[in-house]
Amino acid sequence: MVHKLLLSGLLLVTLCVGYGMVCPTVQAAEYTEIRDAADEDDPFDFMLGVTFKQEFEMARFSRERNEFYKETSQGEKLNQPEYELWSNRKYVEVDARFGLYHDLEFHVKLPVYTQEDNDLNMEDIWRKWYWTGAPASSYSVPSLMNDGVTGYTSWGATRAGFGDMRFGFVYGIMNEDREPAFPRFNLGFDITVPTGKEKSPVIHSANAGTNPYRGTAQGGAGDGLVVFHLYTALSKKYGAADPYMGFHGDFPVSTGGYIETPANRGGFTLGIEVTAFEMKPSEDSKADVPGDEPLWKIAADFRLGLSAVGRGQEFNALVEGLGWRLDNDDAWGVDPRSNVSSSSVNPISSAHYNYGGEAASFELPTHQPYMEIEALIGWHFKLYHFLQLESSVSVKHRTAHFIAIPDQINASTLRPADQDGYNNQIEETSARVRYERDVIIGYTVGLALTY
Repeated sequence: MVHKLLLSGLLLVTLCVGYGMVCPTVQAAEYTEIRDAADEDDPFDFMLGVTFKQEFEMARFSRERNEFYKETSQGEKLNQPEYELWSNRKYVEVDARFGLYHDLEFHVKLPVYTQEDNDLNMEDIWRKWYWTGAPASSYSVPSLMNDGVTGYTSWGATRAGFGDMRFGFVYGIMNEDREPAFPRFNLGFDITVPTGKEKSPVIHSANAGTNPYRGTAQGGAGDGLVVFHLYTALSKKYGAADPYMGFHGDFPVSTGGYIETPANRGGFTLGIEVTAFEMKPSEDSKADVPGDEPLWKIAADFRLGLSAVGRGQEFNALVEGLGWRLDNDDAWGVDPRSNVSSSSVNPISSAHYNYGGEAASFELPTHQPYMEIEALIGWHFKLYHFLQLESSVSVKHRTAHFIAIPDQINASTLRPADQDGYNNQIEETSARVRYERDVIIGYTVGLALTY
C-alpha cells in the first residue's frame, strides 16, 4: 500500500497539481491500456491491429574541413554541405495483444517494410561551385567525392521485406479500473529478435546505366540485433483529460552482423489524451460487451517524446556510398586520397574500392551521441467496443552529430590511431562527416479488432 501511495503522489505532483478529487472508474488512455483476463465480467481480452505508417525524411551531410582550398594552410574549420537526403519509408505493423491473467498482457509486433527508399544527391551549391563544369584541377578540392570517400554524385538504396519481430509482456502494477483512487501504472519488458533479413550494403556498379556515378543498392530491412526493451507507463484520468508519462530504455546486442557496436537508447514521453465523446454500455448491453469499457469513444492524443542515443553504429543513408576497406585488419599501403592528387586521375579511383586487387568488405562508421525529439498528435475512435480506428501525424528531429568518429586518437597527431584507410578518410579531424538539418514527418492509419 505504501508504494502505491508514493507512485500516486508522484503522478499527482508532476502532472495534475490542483486536482484533489477521486476519479470515477473510466478507461485509461491508450498509452497505458493493457489487455486483461480472468475477470468476472471480462474472462478473455485480446486485440489484433494493423497499422500503416509512412515517413518522409530530409537531411544534409556535410564534411568538416579546413579552408586550404582558399590558398591558405590555416583557417576556420567549416562544415561544407555536400549531399542532400530524401527518404521515403513505408511499412505495415501487425500488432497482436492477449490478456493472460488479470493485468498481465502478452503481445507480438511484426513490421513489414513495403518500401524504404533513400536517395542522395550532391548538394546544389557544392555541385554548382565545385563539380558541374569545373576544371580538372577542382579534383584537388577536398570533398567526399574528390577524396575517394564516395564514388558517386548521387545514388539510391531500396529495401523491403520483413523487419525484426518484437514480443514481450506488460504488467499493470496498479489498475485505475480496480482501484479508482490510484493511477494506472504499467511495467513492460520486450525483446526484439533478428527475424528479418539483415540490411546489407551492396557495392554499386561503376557501369550502372548511362551515368557511371549512380547506382542502386537493394537489401533487407532487419538490423541483425537482439534488443532488450524496458519501459513504464503511468496515467490518471481527471474528467475528460487523461495525462500520462513513460520512460523507456533499449539495450541492443550484436549477433555478429554489420552492426558490431550498437548504440543504447533511452528517454521519456509526456502526453495527454482528451476525450471528446464517450458512451458507456447500458445495463441491457453489458451482457454483450465485456467489462465496463465504453461502447463509443472519440479522443485526441497530444504527445512529446525525447530520446538520447548513445555512441555506436547504425545504418544511415550515406553508408551505401562510403568507402570500403580490406578484408583483413592490415593498414592500407597507400592513403587512397593520394590517388586523386593529380588532375589526370578520375575521382572514382579503382584503388579506393578494390585496393591491390583484394576483395573488399564493408565497415560501418561509429556515430557520435545525439538526441531525438518527436511531437505527435493522434486520434482514437472506438466503435461499439469491438472496432477501433486510429490515426496520427508526427514530426521528429535528430540533432546534428558526426557519423564517423575514431575509437582512439593519436595524441601527437590528432589522427585516428587505427590507420585502416576507411576510418582514416572520414574520422580524422577536418575530415569527419556530419549529419545535420534532419526532419522526419510521418503519419499512421490503424485498424484494430478488440474483444
